[in-house]
Amino acid sequence: MTLRRKITSLTVGAIGFALLLGQAGPAGAAPDDNALRAIAAVSPNVQSLGKQGIRDKKVEVPTDSSGVVKITGQKGQSLSIGLPFAEKSATARPIGNGVVSYDNGNGSATVPIPQDDNSVAIHTIIESSAAPSRYQYRVDIPAGAAMKPNEDGSVAISRADGTFFGGFAKPWAKDAAGVALPTHYEVQGRQLVQVVDHSSPTVKYPVVADPWAGVDLIDGLPWITYASQGGVVNLNPTGWGRFYNGFATHNAHVDELRTKLGRIGWNLTGTIQEQYLCHVVGNVFEPGTYNLESWRPWMYWGDQLNLTYRCNP
Repeated sequence: MTLRRKITSLTVGAIGFALLLGQAGPAGAAPDDNALRAIAAVSPNVQSLGKQGIRDKKVEVPTDSSGVVKITGQKGQSLSIGLPFAEKSATARPIGNGVVSYDNGNGSATVPIPQDDNSVAIHTIIESSAAPSRYQYRVDIPAGAAMKPNEDGSVAISRADGTFFGGFAKPWAKDAAGVALPTHYEVQGRQLVQVVDHSSPTVKYPVVADPWAGVDLIDGLPWITYASQGGVVNLNPTGWGRFYNGFATHNAHVDELRTKLGRIGWNLTGTIQEQYLCHVVGNVFEPGTYNLESWRPWMYWGDQLNLTYRCNP
């Protein structure tokens, strides 16, 4: 059995993030010495750290790259992800602030960064044009479950009964100048492959890309409050849930809200659902808690996604 150690979710506030940016590696070391600096410059995942309340949430990271990264969701569901080029069995190398890196031995490195919402961004650092363009992850999904690409490029993992189990947010890749590079996922059974096209002569290295994997779209449980007009369903999306928001993910969001409402699921009325989907797509209108008000008239979510209604028609 592969020995694993647990790394708690990173706490990066103003001071911690500054320390992260200032982390430098020793002279003459492997190409991933400045991995944190490269990631912090372009990654939306690292920049999101510290914006949510810190809780006792953990993501397991293996001691070497032949192991798996394991995510455990809020309801106990777990998702295990094998790292690229696992046959090289690179040892986890601390690079600062509780983060480790695995040297893939081919001009690339893998840097998993746990988030505070039971998700993990498994960053790939591509150091040169000689590095591979394909990065394969083996995904341990439940019996009968399947991975399927969504239209927006994200990937959904569905249980045998069709319910949402977890997924990977839409892929991204950027070079050192912040320029977005072409990238996409390929699903081959239980294998997820991220293809990063860094063949252009104008690419500035290092390139950073990541599969951002998660299982929880809603942080904790929704709760009900009351106003003179009626009830309000309140919920906090996870950081991963805010990013995993393409049209094809809507059923997953609604299913999780219904499940987490439990015995008070009767509060998921038509108008509550449409307000919720409006926030899922346009969460810039409510960067904190979503407040879904029962007395609002029913309106298709796309029609209330504007500066007039701001998801509350």
